[in-house]
Amino acid sequence: MSKRKRLPATCLAIIVCEGVVEDARSHNKCILNLFNVIWSESVPVAHDRLTVFLALTDVHGELPLRLTFGLHGQEPVFDFKGKVKTGSPRDVADLVLDMRQVPIPAFGEYAVNVEVAGEMVGTRRVLVRQAKMPGRKAE
Repeated sequence: MSKRKRLPATCLAIIVCEGVVEDARSHNKCILNLFNVIWSESVPVAHDRLTVFLALTDVHGELPLRLTFGLHGQEPVFDFKGKVKTGSPRDVADLVLDMRQVPIPAFGEYAVNVEVAGEMVGTRRVLVRQAKMPGRKAE
């Protein structure tokens, strides 16, 4: 029986949406307009708002966090570096990253990748597809 390598965190959720609202009293989150596909008539384009809700657990201490967004196999168009910390490994860290005017250079398969302490702990696919506008002929 082989031993699995223990990751520095467990990724419970990566949700791509238009926004997250947090209740000031309870700190509960409301996820607004989640999506898996970005539709655009043409590229390159700047996507107005892309928000990532991330839930991590099994975090021991304060660890470096990196979240990237980009076309599969290419340099990321967005690269966020920060830290994640919980009071106990049993706690869940809910993180919200709000990106504005995200550059979309081409149609295709993009990915939100999450690394903790240099280890990939989660990934989420986002497709960018061409929208056909009503009344226009296909090129």
